[in-house]
Formats: sequence, C-alpha cells, structure tokens
Amino acid sequence: MAAYELSAGDYSGWKYWRTTLDRQRLVISGGQVPWVSWAVVTVLVAAMGAGLLWLLWRQGPSVRSVFWPTCVPVGLAVGGVFFLPLIKARSERARGVILEYDRERQRLALPRERLSLAKEQIAEFLILEECAPRRRFNRKSRFPPAAELRVRYRGPGLKEVTLLQVAGASLLDEVVSNLRQADLGRIRRVKEVPGQTDWEEVQL
Repeated sequence: MAAYELSAGDYSGWKYWRTTLDRQRLVISGGQVPWVSWAVVTVLVAAMGAGLLWLLWRQGPSVRSVFWPTCVPVGLAVGGVFFLPLIKARSERARGVILEYDRERQRLALPRERLSLAKEQIAEFLILEECAPRRRFNRKSRFPPAAELRVRYRGPGLKEVTLLQVAGASLLDEVVSNLRQADLGRIRRVKEVPGQTDWEEVQL
C-alpha cells in the first residue's frame, strides 16, 4: 500500500467538534468542550498538586524552601489543564464549520478550505492511524495513536484535505457513523505497520 504521512499540527485527545445529522444536513462544527472530562481531569490534577504541596508543607521548615518553587510548576500544570481545552475550543469555534453536507442538493461544503463539492466529486473519506509507540516501562500498554480524517476529491486530479486530527482513532467513530448514514461515499481506514514504512487497510 502507498506510504502516507500524517499532517503537522495538534492532535487532540478529546472531541473538539460537534456533529449534527438530520434529514437535511450533516454538519461538523468546531468549538465543543467535553465538560465532564474537562472537569474530572482538572479536579484530579488540582487534587494531586494540592496533595504534593500539602506533603511538602508538612515536612516542616527544613523543606519549605522547596515548597514555594514547587508551587510554580504545580500552578502551571493546573492552569494548563484548566485553560488549554477552553482556548482550543474557542479557537476552533472562531474558525467556523468544518464540514457541511446538504443531503437534498447533494453538495459538500468545506468552509475552512473555501470548497464546495458535488457528491460525485467525493472520491472517499480516509482515516490514517499511526502505529502507537510502546511505553518505556510497560510493554503491554500503548499511547493513543495519532489519527486524522481526510476527504479525497476530484478537482481536477485527485486532491485531499485534512478535516480532523485526534489522539486515538476511536474519537472518530461517531463521525464515521454519521458519514455512513449521510451516504457520502466510501470510507477507508489505513494503519501504519509497526516498524515499517508501509500502511495496511483496516476493516471498519
């Protein structure tokens, strides 16, 4: 199979988009915040940071010289977990709709790319999934692999555009399901072969 290369950019570990499907349209719009996951992770990181600082403070005056410098990275970690998803969502919302398909007119609009395509021009939707590197201390577990969703179209010649970039291909399951229901054409998934430069097709 032909060699692929994932696009440069940020591969998010959470769904930063919202998918809407009805009889008239399929819309994928950016700017979604997974509030429950965001709150849970923020509370966990804040609790771990507070626990670490509490243990340092309990050690007494001899360790308190380390306490205040430790507050800085702990505060940055909690602030990052709290603010980064919100900044990402705001940035995606400002960029507008990712994909809009009019089911009656059978036209696909990609506003961010300033493209409008007839259904006949859509060659396929392609999911690329990188092989996950093994963790250093646990050979059985893996990091979530980077994955992206592309649309290939004829325009003239075969061209493609990257729509979504995620850490973990399972985040794309709902999008794939909606693309199928909207009958937008073939959906193919290819995965990098570990230790090689080849890619293999994976059954969806």
